[in-house]
Amino acid sequence: GGFDGSPGNLGQGGRVFGRQVWAGLQHNAMGTVVLGRVATPSSGPGSFDRWGSVDPFAPGWGINGLQSTMFPSNALREDNAILWASPTWAGFKFAASYSFNINGAEVAPSGNNTKGMTLAGNWTWGPLFLAATYDVLSAGDQLTNPTFGNPDQKATQLGGTFDFKIVKLHAAYA
Repeated sequence: GGFDGSPGNLGQGGRVFGRQVWAGLQHNAMGTVVLGRVATPSSGPGSFDRWGSVDPFAPGWGINGLQSTMFPSNALREDNAILWASPTWAGFKFAASYSFNINGAEVAPSGNNTKGMTLAGNWTWGPLFLAATYDVLSAGDQLTNPTFGNPDQKATQLGGTFDFKIVKLHAAYA
């Protein structure tokens, strides 16, 4: 959970478990499957992160981090989520998540829920690190504009680092 010691309040909208809370199964060859409130694989922090190493200031470092300009890397957490994360295969790691309602309890009919989907992967080879993520948020029917329908919000992030041991180069595009 998140706690702000100054006023003594819970963070993340007053949730006791506002950061992450999940349960799942893990297999060395098949990866991990979890259910619960999970940070997206594109968000930087989190147990199944595939992006955070691209940010030279680490996720959540105020206006200096990539989250200032790239919204998927802004510590996004989704409720009602299912996530699969691969083990490392020849330097590659993948993750995919789907949320049935990203913020709060799932409600019926399902068209009222704001859904989220993330695909992410990275590859490490010696000093080289490459990452790519793709996020889709589908607003619920209550947010639909009658003229334009209910468009999805889509975001792609591409990034990488190269470590020269003296200096480390970081590059990102969204």
